[in-house]
Amino acid sequence: MKMLITRVITALVAFVLIGTYSSFAQEPIQQAAPPVKHLPALQMPETQEGIRLGVFADYTQDWHKVDFLQLAGIANCCTNFTKGVGEAGGAFGVLVEYPLFGKLWASLRGSYVVSRSTLTGEERTRVGFRDGTSKPGVFERTLNTSIVTAGVEPMIGFSPVSGLTLYAGARAGFALRSKFDQIETLVSPVEGTFENGQRTRNPQNGSAIPDVQKLAWSLLAGVSYELPLNVSGSLSLAPEAFFMYGLGSPVQNLTWKTVSLRAGASIRYTPVRASQAGEREAKMRQLAAMEERVAVIEQSITKEREKIQNQIQELKKTGVFVRIPQITGVDKEGRITTNPTVRVEEFPSSKTLSVLNRVFFEDGSGVLPSRYTRIRAADRENYRIENLSKVPIENMYQHTLNIIGKRLAQNPQAKLTIIGCNTDVGYEKGNRKLSRQRAQAVADYLQDVWRIPATRLDVQDRNLPEQAASSDSASLGENRCVELRSDNAEVFKPLVFTDPLRVVGLKVIRLALDVSAGPGLKQWALEATQVDGNEVITLKYDEGAMNPPEQFDIDLTKNPSFTPTSEN
Repeated sequence: MKMLITRVITALVAFVLIGTYSSFAQEPIQQAAPPVKHLPALQMPETQEGIRLGVFADYTQDWHKVDFLQLAGIANCCTNFTKGVGEAGGAFGVLVEYPLFGKLWASLRGSYVVSRSTLTGEERTRVGFRDGTSKPGVFERTLNTSIVTAGVEPMIGFSPVSGLTLYAGARAGFALRSKFDQIETLVSPVEGTFENGQRTRNPQNGSAIPDVQKLAWSLLAGVSYELPLNVSGSLSLAPEAFFMYGLGSPVQNLTWKTVSLRAGASIRYTPVRASQAGEREAKMRQLAAMEERVAVIEQSITKEREKIQNQIQELKKTGVFVRIPQITGVDKEGRITTNPTVRVEEFPSSKTLSVLNRVFFEDGSGVLPSRYTRIRAADRENYRIENLSKVPIENMYQHTLNIIGKRLAQNPQAKLTIIGCNTDVGYEKGNRKLSRQRAQAVADYLQDVWRIPATRLDVQDRNLPEQAASSDSASLGENRCVELRSDNAEVFKPLVFTDPLRVVGLKVIRLALDVSAGPGLKQWALEATQVDGNEVITLKYDEGAMNPPEQFDIDLTKNPSFTPTSEN
């Protein structure tokens, strides 16, 4: 690859002429600081699990299939009951649910249920009259019942997606009270009466139902969906529906089957979500304060840069003149060439690097060190492990958390064990709370940025690591760590990069400088850069006071990352 030196190296000879002796001798000099990156915004976890408490209220509708003639000891005549419908009833109570493992929940409800029914039966017969004649007739019997029970409802819940829960279980109902109304009516003929001279007979009103089952069992199946009522999701409204199938008769020695549909809603409270929301709010306030300080710094930097640019423009008006009269190259043997051409040869090359399974912390600290590279949650989709091929080997550990986070996201069944450790000496001796904080800091980053559910992260703590380093002061830092283990080998699979090896034929580019500054320079700065795609890479930067150097050398072999990759 051939490249002319005038295109390879953009010699930005930026003489930051902060003043001349004549007009700027009293001005303070400040160098513009590099832009400060904003800290990533704290993200809400996708899942929040913990015990939840609540109350519920449901509307109930019953259907009855019966086959009996009468209630025990209650008079009626000859009309057999075969069907019935439920009138409007209700159910309400309290609930408690606890996460078991994976997507399973244990649910227990205490319920107060009111069941009402209307059973009817008809008998077709002939009705006789005193004159000796008869007509076809219809007798109708109506039995209205009401049974109130208090019960417990143990169930298992399954949540295939966040918020949605499917239930299966049973209900044990204990009868509290009951009553019934009964009457027989002569439907037709309209001119007939019973033997009592009325069109009705055998009335019963508000009496207790004889032989009600004290304990009745039913099967339960249902579904609910949580809708958050506040930002943290600690308070939620859950519309729900349950189907209940009675396993026996509500009255002893009678054929009486009941199925019910319950539909309503529950109000639920999850304490762990409220607790975590408080912690997140505190972190967000802290981040907001830090970002505010960063904004002030950036504003100050911007003003300083504008000031420097204005000073440069003023100095240009005083007659400052800069030119590069000659460009030469020095090869590895020390030979000098005029107007050199930079040749870069590429050779196939690959390297294999292990993924470190430890994250190291500072002495006595449970905060994730700043040396570890962190990204914003919004950038995780565009994160590419293969882009780390240009990172120096000694700095690869800085990307450990993002490599593991990316691989956990790519392998959704993989789980990670996070074990916090300490040196077990001095302040850290027996301090498993500190170990726990270190492990939790790693887990928080994987949840907040990489959206790894807490169910896949097993946070543990201990004192010394399983393979602890010696207790001498030089090795203690190896024990201030978090150990990482996975049940999936893909998570810690070695990194393999196949990048070409670039070899530059020229060692040094030498720029001759001719600077004329009229009344003289107070300070100067020189910077040489190259453009690589959308990135501007600094090859060399130098600064000083008074007179600038007569030549500016750029060593192309000093840093492999400075090897030219384009013609710009």
